Amino acid sequence: MGVRARKSFKAGPARVTFSKSGVSTSVGVKGVRVGKMANGKTRTTLSVPGTGISYVSESGKSNEDDFEIEDRPNNKTSPVGTCIFGILVFVCGALFLIISMIYPLCLIVAIPFLVGGFKLIRHPKKYSAKWNKFFGYEEDSQ
Repeated sequence: MGVRARKSFKAGPARVTFSKSGVSTSVGVKGVRVGKMANGKTRTTLSVPGTGISYVSESGKSNEDDFEIEDRPNNKTSPVGTCIFGILVFVCGALFLIISMIYPLCLIVAIPFLVGGFKLIRHPKKYSAKWNKFFGYEEDSQ
């Protein structure tokens, strides 16, 4: 069993973590976080707090990789993955909507999650193509 050591510092939604492998940074709140890992990859995490259910996506080139991102077709965002992500976003929005009955300010978060999740579910091909273009996996084919 390996030994792990890390120390995190938090300032609002930002977090800096020092570990044996290097320094990583991330920004987000409970349920949604995007960060740059010590190996150079980008990690996006979407979770439902308190349930143990989460979706983690890693992309980018690590310092150890000798080949380009384009050589790794499995990193492309598929329409099915986009639809599943949309369902998770929509469910998070529904949970925020329920919570907004107690804390009305949560409605500010619930509405964008519901609308965004609905759009991802309704048009998965469109948004997976946009994400692939944004991350440099494929050129604009329109």
